[in-house]
Amino acid sequence: MPTLTDRNLTVDARGSPAREPAFGWMSSLLFFIGAYVYCYGIVHFARIHVATEALISVAFVALAARWFRLEGEWISRVRLMVVESLFNAIALLAKVFLLLGIATNSPLLDNLFAGFFILQVLGFVASQIRKRKFSIMPATAAMACGLTMWFLSGAGVHLTSDGALQFWGGDAPIYLRWMYVFWVLGVLLVEYTSLLPKATIVLTHLASVAVAFNSGEFFHARILTASHFFIINFVFLFERQGWGGETFVSMPWLLNVTSESEDERWKSMVVSWLVNVACVGTLAVWIFRG
Repeated sequence: MPTLTDRNLTVDARGSPAREPAFGWMSSLLFFIGAYVYCYGIVHFARIHVATEALISVAFVALAARWFRLEGEWISRVRLMVVESLFNAIALLAKVFLLLGIATNSPLLDNLFAGFFILQVLGFVASQIRKRKFSIMPATAAMACGLTMWFLSGAGVHLTSDGALQFWGGDAPIYLRWMYVFWVLGVLLVEYTSLLPKATIVLTHLASVAVAFNSGEFFHARILTASHFFIINFVFLFERQGWGGETFVSMPWLLNVTSESEDERWKSMVVSWLVNVACVGTLAVWIFRG
C-alpha cells in the first residue's frame, strides 16, 4: 500500500498513471484562492462598523462553539485561540473607545496590545520547547525584539480613513511584516510538520498573511482572519489527512523539504536556519537603517 510520500507513484485500477499530483496541486490552488477571498471579505466586513467587528470576532466564536470537535492536539490549539480572541477583544474595545470619542492616546490600549504580544511570544516559546523545535527559536527571539522596537517607537490607536485599525502609532513597520512572513513560514514548515502533507493549515495561514500584509492593519487583519480559521478547523477538522480525500489539498513534496527522519533531518535544519537568517538579517537591516 503506498505511503504518504510516494502517492505520486500510484496507479489506478486500470493500470494507468494516477493523476493525484495534478489533483493535489489544483485543489491546493483553489483552496488557497478560496481562503484568500474569505480573509479579504472578513477584513473588509470588520471595517464597516464596530457592530460588524463584534459580530465576526465575538458572536462568531459563540455561535460556532457548540459544533467544536476536540480531537488531536486540541488543548494547545484552544489555548492559542483563546489568546488570539483576547487580541480581538482588545481591538473591539479600541473601536468602541473610538466610537465613543474616548481618548486613545493613553497608555491603556497600547499596554493591552503589548500584554497580548507578550503572551503570544511566551506561548510560542513554550510550544517550541515542548515540541523540541529549538532550531527556530532564534527567529522567535528576533520577532520579540522587532515587536519591542515597534512598541517603543510609537503610541496611540486610531482608524484610517478606510476603517483600518492601527495601534502603536500606525501600521506594523515593513521590516517587521517581512520578519513575520519568514517566521510564520518557519512555524508552519518546522513546528507543524506533523500536519503535512495535508496543506490546508499552511495555505489558510499563508492566505491570511497575504491579505494582511498590505491591508494597512497588519496584525489586526492577520489575527482576526487566523482566529477564524482556528474556529473553522475546530468545526470541520480540515487539518486531518483524510479531509476531502487524502490527495485533496495535499502537497507530498513538502515532506521532502521538511523531513525529520534520521537520514534527512538536515533538510529541516536547513529550512530552520534559512528562516533564522532571514528574520535576524531583516532585524539587523531595520536597526542599522533606523
